[in-house]
Amino acid sequence: MNDPEPGSAPLRVHYCDGQSPRVHAAWLSLDGDALRLHGASSERHIPLAGLRWPERQRHGARLLELDDGASIRCDDAAAWDALAARAGQRDGVVVRLQQSWSRVALALALVVGLLGSALGWGIPLAGQALTALVPVEVDRRLGDAALQQLDRRWLQPSRLAPVEQQRLRELAQQAVARTWRDDAELTTGLVIEFRHAGGLVNAFALPGGRIVVTDALVELVAGRDDIFIGVLGHEAGHARHRHATRMLAQASLVGAGTALLFGDLGSWLAAAPALLGELAYSRDLEREADARSLDVLQANQLGGQSMIDFFQLTTRSAPTANDTEATTSTGGGSSSSRTPPAEPGASTSAGRRDRLAALLSSHPVDEERIAFFHARR
Repeated sequence: MNDPEPGSAPLRVHYCDGQSPRVHAAWLSLDGDALRLHGASSERHIPLAGLRWPERQRHGARLLELDDGASIRCDDAAAWDALAARAGQRDGVVVRLQQSWSRVALALALVVGLLGSALGWGIPLAGQALTALVPVEVDRRLGDAALQQLDRRWLQPSRLAPVEQQRLRELAQQAVARTWRDDAELTTGLVIEFRHAGGLVNAFALPGGRIVVTDALVELVAGRDDIFIGVLGHEAGHARHRHATRMLAQASLVGAGTALLFGDLGSWLAAAPALLGELAYSRDLEREADARSLDVLQANQLGGQSMIDFFQLTTRSAPTANDTEATTSTGGGSSSSRTPPAEPGASTSAGRRDRLAALLSSHPVDEERIAFFHARR
């Protein structure tokens, strides 16, 4: 006696009529252009036309849902697939791709490549395009509102002599004007604000061309107008390229992208890649601002040594481990005080910590920035 053709013998299935929670044991077989279900509370014929066959998978039961709310489950996946094949069911392209590990790996590699391209080039380009669409007046309003908030919460009026404040403003504005003679909007719209913030050594650019300089920074570089020009050139670079507005645009794009990818898997999961992406973009903008600082220095017959001296000054003025941590920055935000170099023979875990700190920093590490200015002294 010949064995029955695969898929021709009745399949043992579980049938739910959709009217009650009870599950009936039944048999399913192919009968012409219909499926014959028998052995349940009643026999029924189900036309093949219009059936929504379940996708074939490597493991697991098959569940066929019918239009009237009933369902049929078969635990013997191989027998079900054989019956479906006899009924004319063919796997779609997606299902065939899913059954091949090599194709899945290739698809994953393509997705990773596309995401990397989007993060590396797509979002920065889109951020620039969006920034160009935002009127400059919007930047100014954002900058004014930000400064008002800072004045209310953290900053105090400058304690520098008004004569010194005016001298430094004119020094910086003239240096910028010599660098970008064709950018009248920048040279006339640049506003330098001095504020007292305790011992905080900082300078940062707000949207719209406002640059805030703390008294502690002025005191740190006292007598070194060349350093002050370099620091203000960096901040003018932020203002010239509208970096604050670009960061807002890019942060919005990254946030939208992570929400699209991760959905409701949890805010922390979506926030992690968004934060890392924003930090990477921030470091790129800091590098661009460093290049503009060098432009200003060179246009005023100065060189990169001025900024090297600045980094050395901030390193010497950094608090010890027992002091309250201060922050220093020449960018739109602040970065933590420098970590001293590891002693010879220190464990490799220190190197890993340094790399992690660099990844989580909004600024490039000082060694990188010093090397940039050192090569252009």
